[in-house]
Amino acid sequence: MEQKQSSNNTFSRKKVEEKYVSFITQLSGLSLRIGNLKGENSSFTEIQRAFLAVLKDHFDESKKQLEEVRIGTTWDNLVIAFFGETNAGKSTIIETCRILFEDESRKQEMKRQGHSVDGEIVGDGQADFTKTYKEYHLTIHNKAFTLIDVPGIEGNENDFKEEIKKALNQAHCIFYVQGHNKKPDTATAEKIRKYLSNWVSVYSIYNVRGGSGNYDEPDERISLASESIRKNETLIRETFEGILGNIYKENITLQALLAMCARADFSPGREDLLCTQRKLTTYFKNQDELFRFSEFGRLIDLIDKKSDNYIDEIVEANKQKLIAIARKVYYGIEYETRNQKERTLKLKNALIGFRQEVNLIFTKTGASIQNRFKAQNDLIFSEYGRFVCEAIDNKAWSDDTKKRQIEAKQNLLSKELKTQLENALREEIANLNRNLEAKRKELDKLKNVNYQFNDGINASIQIDLEFVLDKMDINLKDAVGLAAAAASGALMGSAFTWLAPGVATAVGGIIGGGLHLLRKGIFGDGGRGEAKEVARKQINEAKTKTMNDLNRKILSINNKLDMSKRPIIESLAKEIANLESLELMILKAEKEIKDFTVSIKNKEHGNI
Repeated sequence: MEQKQSSNNTFSRKKVEEKYVSFITQLSGLSLRIGNLKGENSSFTEIQRAFLAVLKDHFDESKKQLEEVRIGTTWDNLVIAFFGETNAGKSTIIETCRILFEDESRKQEMKRQGHSVDGEIVGDGQADFTKTYKEYHLTIHNKAFTLIDVPGIEGNENDFKEEIKKALNQAHCIFYVQGHNKKPDTATAEKIRKYLSNWVSVYSIYNVRGGSGNYDEPDERISLASESIRKNETLIRETFEGILGNIYKENITLQALLAMCARADFSPGREDLLCTQRKLTTYFKNQDELFRFSEFGRLIDLIDKKSDNYIDEIVEANKQKLIAIARKVYYGIEYETRNQKERTLKLKNALIGFRQEVNLIFTKTGASIQNRFKAQNDLIFSEYGRFVCEAIDNKAWSDDTKKRQIEAKQNLLSKELKTQLENALREEIANLNRNLEAKRKELDKLKNVNYQFNDGINASIQIDLEFVLDKMDINLKDAVGLAAAAASGALMGSAFTWLAPGVATAVGGIIGGGLHLLRKGIFGDGGRGEAKEVARKQINEAKTKTMNDLNRKILSINNKLDMSKRPIIESLAKEIANLESLELMILKAEKEIKDFTVSIKNKEHGNI
């Protein structure tokens, strides 16, 4: 039987340690995979580095904790850690167990001192007696178990942090001693939660306080479970269940002082305890009755039961420790990933919105350029038409004066059209860059100080105006021959040489096509109405053909705008893809930890 139990012990230990190693390996793998994820730019790197730094802190702490638990786990026998407030009676309960279960250290101390030592580890109520971590190795019905007395946690427990950690790493179950006849202090109860986490099963021990004077009347010796004590039991259970949840198992109410006095052979130096013992023995029929009244037997039965199944207790405790550590990692990752996901989601949505805005800004810019070009073209030709008609109607001007004035107006308006179109294009490009910069500043509010966008996103839009408008230069080299050109009907064509050949010819036709009217006195008194009609028709045709030529130039401008927009859109696509890749990796890390926790938690009791 013992050999079979030892075999089960070895097998269980191997399975548990495999799980610990597996979890440590898994955490290392997650860090490595996230670290190997490659981004296209510094923005991704900064987010990745920040997230990895957080994960590394969680992983390193968890791996350290896992290793401490793995190394610190006791496999040979059940380990019970006693927690409690100062003067709650932990040491009294442990001393009673030492007396009952043949503590070897107690025997050695008795031999060394030459007299009984019972009661020497028990405080006198003046201060916190337990200052250091202390183990006691005992035996119950030939089954070994260990009790650990842990310093009180309601004071400056930072002084005992390492002792508390050591006890928790070894403990398979916790006994928390409540020594006050009142509801457990909420702050202390929360501290219990902080220290115990979800690692091991927790039992509360309500150690009823009171000395010999509390039992000097017969009705006080009928039962320990008085009405006031039952009320306190309820308060204790409700408090612990509310704070600890499923790891809280049950409450045991006892009177440790009575139990100890029923079985102890007190040290001569503890006259206070000897006095109490003498009084109690006068109130109760015998020591057995005193011990039964103390209800200490309930605690003995629990320890006996747990020692029978200590392997299951050990495995289950380690299972719960794994779950607790995994859950701690998971919640840590969940907290950081939730913040990271919210930030990256906002940034990603902002980038998607920025991409939409970029497309809209460029579309509006192209439409605005076209509208302004058309408006300027209409305005110039409208003004020119009015001037020609006014020149035809001007009786004060000679024919030669009218020709010269029309010629001068053509040159002036041609230059003005070119200037206005160039200015319009520059203004629209400047406005486009201002709109882009305003949108970039909105993105700046969502990114970290160290977050740098891809250069493509930050690039300003530059359009080579000279290249786009190079054919809009007006050729004035033949200005001297304009009069002769007018006589041949090519006046308008020579003035608008920057236009397409067909347009120039059409404009020239305004005069050239009307030579026959000139002979009728188009610039004289007769035929002015017909001449103006011909002029208007020819000007409108020239305006249409000029606009067609400008539309081809607008198409060229839009192509250049598209080429300028492409790096921004491509950079945005990379930024969004990088964030999505990191999101997926974050979610995967979160899921792996969660799945690992669930896989352990769903195992049957005692099986890992």
